[in-house]
Amino acid sequence: MREKFEKAMKFVRVAEGDYFNHPNDPGGETMYGITKRDYPDLDIKNLSREKADDIFFEDYWSLCSAEKLPEPVYISYFDSVVNTGRKQANRFLQRALGVVADGIVGPVTLESVEKADAKELAAKIVDQRQTFYENLSINKPKLKVFLKGWTNRNTNLKHFITNTAA
Repeated sequence: MREKFEKAMKFVRVAEGDYFNHPNDPGGETMYGITKRDYPDLDIKNLSREKADDIFFEDYWSLCSAEKLPEPVYISYFDSVVNTGRKQANRFLQRALGVVADGIVGPVTLESVEKADAKELAAKIVDQRQTFYENLSINKPKLKVFLKGWTNRNTNLKHFITNTAA
């Protein structure tokens, strides 16, 4: 289980970066992708990389369906879980597959994953994210400031899954 997690985290660590505290970010103060909104009792500014990785494993990886997915699908899916939350990431996966996007990864979704081309599916998840971010920046104008960064993250993720993943 840790092997897949570590491979996905290679991208997440770079994409999330270090300390960030933008006034328009609904997550608030953030370190390594861990937000004050989600962890109000943590000293975010002094969070260690190891503690952040533990949180990602326990509260994100262990609770999502990444372990059940093939490479590189689990990488683009897990990064989506980190960046947008599990339910939204589930919907990206389901829309990319063309199945009902109910936000719950169950037998129908997993069976469809098995039939899909993994690299193509991983890229389609990223395309779903891009559409989501573009719509978000229109519907919530104060978030438009993040669109370039989200687009860069998506471009980098596509590059990563194309050139790093098996």
